[in-house]
Amino acid sequence: MLKASGGRLDFFDIVNFDFKDFSKFGFSKVFVAGKDVFFYKGGERRDAKSPSIFLSSDAKEMIKNLKFFDFFYLQSYDTNLELATKLKKRKKFFLVSIGDILFSKGIEKANKIAKMSKFVKFCNFYDVDFILATLANDFYGVRTPREIERIGEIIGLTRQQARFSISLEKVGDIFEKYSQR
Repeated sequence: MLKASGGRLDFFDIVNFDFKDFSKFGFSKVFVAGKDVFFYKGGERRDAKSPSIFLSSDAKEMIKNLKFFDFFYLQSYDTNLELATKLKKRKKFFLVSIGDILFSKGIEKANKIAKMSKFVKFCNFYDVDFILATLANDFYGVRTPREIERIGEIIGLTRQQARFSISLEKVGDIFEKYSQR
Protein backbone atom coordinates (compact mmCIF):
# COMPACT_ATOMS: atom_id res chain seq x y z
CA MET A 1 0.00 0.00 0.00
CA LEU A 2 1.19 3.53 -0.71
CA LYS A 3 0.03 5.10 2.57
CA ALA A 4 2.17 6.88 5.15
CA SER A 5 4.18 4.68 7.45
CA GLY A 6 4.89 5.04 11.14
CA GLY A 7 3.50 8.54 11.68
CA ARG A 8 5.59 10.19 8.98
CA LEU A 9 4.45 11.20 5.55
CA ASP A 10 5.73 9.44 2.46
CA PHE A 11 6.29 11.94 -0.34
CA PHE A 12 5.87 11.59 -4.09
CA ASP A 13 6.65 13.56 -7.22
CA ILE A 14 5.78 13.29 -10.90
CA VAL A 15 8.63 13.76 -13.37
CA ASN A 16 9.20 13.51 -17.11
CA PHE A 17 12.32 11.32 -17.04
CA ASP A 18 13.44 8.05 -15.46
CA PHE A 19 16.17 7.73 -12.84
CA LYS A 20 17.22 4.72 -10.77
CA ASP A 21 16.97 6.08 -7.24
CA PHE A 22 14.83 9.06 -6.32
CA SER A 23 15.01 8.16 -2.61
CA LYS A 24 18.20 10.29 -2.44
CA PHE A 25 15.90 13.28 -2.79
CA GLY A 26 13.62 12.14 0.05
CA PHE A 27 10.78 10.65 -2.00
CA SER A 28 9.13 7.33 -1.25
CA LYS A 29 7.77 7.16 -4.78
CA VAL A 30 8.34 9.07 -7.99
CA PHE A 31 5.92 8.55 -10.83
CA VAL A 32 7.49 8.79 -14.27
CA ALA A 33 5.40 10.27 -17.08
CA GLY A 34 4.99 7.76 -19.89
CA LYS A 35 5.69 4.86 -17.55
CA ASP A 36 3.72 5.19 -14.28
CA VAL A 37 1.35 8.00 -15.20
CA PHE A 38 0.25 9.33 -18.59
CA PHE A 39 -0.53 12.81 -19.89
CA TYR A 40 -3.36 13.37 -22.36
CA LYS A 41 -4.55 16.38 -24.33
CA GLY A 42 -8.01 17.07 -25.73
CA GLY A 43 -9.31 14.41 -28.08
CA GLU A 44 -6.86 11.73 -27.01
CA ARG A 45 -8.20 8.48 -25.62
CA ARG A 46 -6.85 7.33 -22.29
CA ASP A 47 -5.42 4.00 -21.24
CA ALA A 48 -7.63 2.81 -18.37
CA LYS A 49 -4.78 0.70 -16.96
CA SER A 50 -2.78 3.56 -15.49
CA PRO A 51 -3.27 6.90 -13.69
CA SER A 52 -3.88 9.74 -16.10
CA ILE A 53 -3.42 13.50 -16.20
CA PHE A 54 -5.46 15.66 -18.56
CA LEU A 55 -3.64 18.78 -19.82
CA SER A 56 -5.47 21.81 -21.11
CA SER A 57 -5.74 25.56 -20.77
CA ASP A 58 -9.50 25.38 -21.36
CA ALA A 59 -11.75 24.73 -18.34
CA LYS A 60 -14.73 23.82 -20.56
CA GLU A 61 -12.70 21.11 -22.26
CA MET A 62 -11.76 19.74 -18.83
CA ILE A 63 -15.39 19.66 -17.72
CA LYS A 64 -16.22 17.49 -20.76
CA ASN A 65 -13.47 15.03 -19.79
CA LEU A 66 -13.96 14.81 -16.00
CA LYS A 67 -15.09 11.20 -15.95
CA PHE A 68 -12.12 9.91 -17.97
CA PHE A 69 -9.10 11.18 -16.00
CA ASP A 70 -7.66 11.20 -12.46
CA PHE A 71 -5.75 14.50 -12.39
CA PHE A 72 -6.32 17.77 -14.23
CA TYR A 73 -3.49 20.12 -15.13
CA LEU A 74 -5.20 23.42 -15.99
CA GLN A 75 -2.17 25.13 -17.51
CA SER A 76 -3.79 28.57 -17.47
CA TYR A 77 -4.55 28.31 -13.72
CA ASP A 78 -7.87 30.05 -14.36
CA THR A 79 -10.31 29.95 -11.47
CA ASN A 80 -13.46 28.31 -12.84
CA LEU A 81 -16.13 27.60 -10.22
CA GLU A 82 -18.05 25.13 -12.39
CA LEU A 83 -14.93 23.03 -13.00
CA ALA A 84 -13.90 23.21 -9.34
CA THR A 85 -17.27 22.08 -8.00
CA LYS A 86 -17.52 19.22 -10.51
CA LEU A 87 -13.94 18.14 -9.73
CA LYS A 88 -14.71 18.14 -6.01
CA LYS A 89 -17.93 16.18 -6.53
CA ARG A 90 -16.06 13.49 -8.50
CA LYS A 91 -13.16 13.46 -5.99
CA LYS A 92 -10.60 14.33 -8.66
CA PHE A 93 -7.45 16.44 -8.27
CA PHE A 94 -5.95 19.49 -9.90
CA LEU A 95 -2.23 19.24 -10.61
CA VAL A 96 -0.18 22.34 -9.84
CA SER A 97 3.22 22.17 -11.53
CA ILE A 98 5.86 24.02 -9.56
CA GLY A 99 8.05 23.43 -12.60
CA ASP A 100 6.08 26.27 -14.18
CA ILE A 101 7.78 28.54 -11.63
CA LEU A 102 11.15 26.82 -11.53
CA PHE A 103 11.71 26.89 -15.27
CA SER A 104 10.67 30.49 -15.93
CA LYS A 105 12.43 33.80 -15.32
CA GLY A 106 11.73 37.45 -14.55
CA ILE A 107 8.27 38.84 -15.12
CA GLU A 108 7.04 35.50 -16.45
CA LYS A 109 8.01 33.85 -13.14
CA ALA A 110 6.31 36.60 -11.10
CA ASN A 111 3.13 36.27 -13.17
CA LYS A 112 3.08 32.49 -12.74
CA ILE A 113 3.57 32.79 -8.97
CA ALA A 114 0.66 35.26 -8.83
CA LYS A 115 -1.62 33.02 -10.94
CA MET A 116 -0.74 29.90 -8.93
CA SER A 117 -1.23 31.76 -5.66
CA LYS A 118 -4.69 32.88 -6.71
CA PHE A 119 -5.46 29.35 -7.97
CA VAL A 120 -4.44 27.48 -4.78
CA LYS A 121 -6.31 30.02 -2.60
CA PHE A 122 -9.36 29.43 -4.80
CA CYS A 123 -8.96 25.64 -4.44
CA ASN A 124 -8.58 25.91 -0.67
CA PHE A 125 -11.60 28.23 -0.38
CA TYR A 126 -13.83 25.77 -2.28
CA ASP A 127 -12.13 22.72 -0.71
CA VAL A 128 -10.97 21.30 -4.05
CA ASP A 129 -8.09 18.83 -3.89
CA PHE A 130 -4.83 19.49 -5.69
CA ILE A 131 -1.33 18.08 -5.76
CA LEU A 132 2.03 19.75 -6.29
CA ALA A 133 4.58 18.18 -8.65
CA THR A 134 7.78 19.36 -10.29
CA LEU A 135 7.24 17.67 -13.68
CA ALA A 136 11.03 17.89 -13.95
CA ASN A 137 12.52 17.08 -17.34
CA ASP A 138 15.92 16.07 -15.97
CA PHE A 139 17.88 15.40 -12.80
CA TYR A 140 18.54 19.12 -12.25
CA GLY A 141 14.83 19.97 -12.16
CA VAL A 142 14.03 17.62 -9.28
CA ARG A 143 13.48 19.29 -5.91
CA THR A 144 13.42 17.72 -2.46
CA PRO A 145 10.12 17.54 -0.55
CA ARG A 146 11.38 20.35 1.69
CA GLU A 147 12.07 22.57 -1.33
CA ILE A 148 8.63 21.80 -2.75
CA GLU A 149 7.10 22.70 0.64
CA ARG A 150 8.88 26.06 0.56
CA ILE A 151 7.69 26.77 -2.96
CA GLY A 152 4.19 25.83 -1.77
CA GLU A 153 4.55 28.44 0.97
CA ILE A 154 5.61 31.03 -1.63
CA ILE A 155 2.35 30.45 -3.52
CA GLY A 156 0.29 30.84 -0.36
CA LEU A 157 0.04 27.43 1.25
CA THR A 158 0.76 26.71 4.88
CA ARG A 159 3.58 24.26 5.53
CA GLN A 160 1.05 21.54 6.42
CA GLN A 161 -0.96 22.13 3.23
CA ALA A 162 2.20 22.00 1.13
CA ARG A 163 3.39 18.80 2.83
CA PHE A 164 0.04 17.12 2.40
CA SER A 165 -0.16 18.10 -1.28
CA ILE A 166 2.96 15.99 -1.99
CA SER A 167 2.13 13.11 0.37
CA LEU A 168 1.20 9.65 -0.82
CA GLU A 169 -1.51 9.65 1.82
CA LYS A 170 -3.43 12.13 -0.31
CA VAL A 171 -3.23 10.25 -3.64
CA GLY A 172 -2.22 6.75 -2.63
CA ASP A 173 -5.69 5.35 -3.24
CA ILE A 174 -5.66 6.46 -6.87
CA PHE A 175 -2.31 4.84 -7.59
CA GLU A 176 -3.21 1.77 -5.51
CA LYS A 177 -6.35 1.25 -7.63
CA TYR A 178 -4.22 0.87 -10.76
CA SER A 179 -1.53 -1.29 -9.16
CA GLN A 180 -4.17 -3.90 -8.29
CA ARG A 181 -5.25 -4.31 -11.94
